[in-house]
Amino acid sequence: FMEFVHPGDRERTEEAARRVIGGATAFSFVNRILCKDGSYKWIEWTATPVPEEAVMWGVGRDVTAEHRNESEQAALHRVATLAAGAEQPQNLFAVVAEEVARVFEVPVVSVVRYEKDGLATELATFSTDRPVSPALRRWSLDGTSVLQLVRSNGEIARIDDYSAVPGSVGDRLVRPLGIRAGIGCPVVVDGQLWGVM
Repeated sequence: FMEFVHPGDRERTEEAARRVIGGATAFSFVNRILCKDGSYKWIEWTATPVPEEAVMWGVGRDVTAEHRNESEQAALHRVATLAAGAEQPQNLFAVVAEEVARVFEVPVVSVVRYEKDGLATELATFSTDRPVSPALRRWSLDGTSVLQLVRSNGEIARIDDYSAVPGSVGDRLVRPLGIRAGIGCPVVVDGQLWGVM
């Protein structure tokens, strides 16, 4: 069953399984389990050993919604605390990028502002698995990218395969980092499209 457990939860799951095999019952153990569609769900387990059969029986309950709500509330609290502390906007953008990455469990999130000159400025980026360049890089909106698509239609945009998408964002940012797909969500301020995340 370990191949279905999220890699970040395997060590804890192995420890819990050893305790159950040793005779203990596990109550309310939570880990992420791989679904058929490739996504992960948070499952709360109760597992009981059956030593005479050398097995354990477990019942799991999907707690993904509860976990997401708790993560979102904690993220909102951290961002609000930072904003209330009158931190510099740059620090606030970095915290927002990090919190969004953690809540949605994605490896990279950038906060990007659209400029009047038709370019886009990367204000902050957070990555769970690679170092990030300093912020305030500017990007052309030529070619196809989620930056360009959101700017054009003001709606959420998605690119499932960046491997052959032309343009400076794909050439200089996406492909060199090994990013294969992307989703852009518009950021609206006072009813106007301000940027994209």
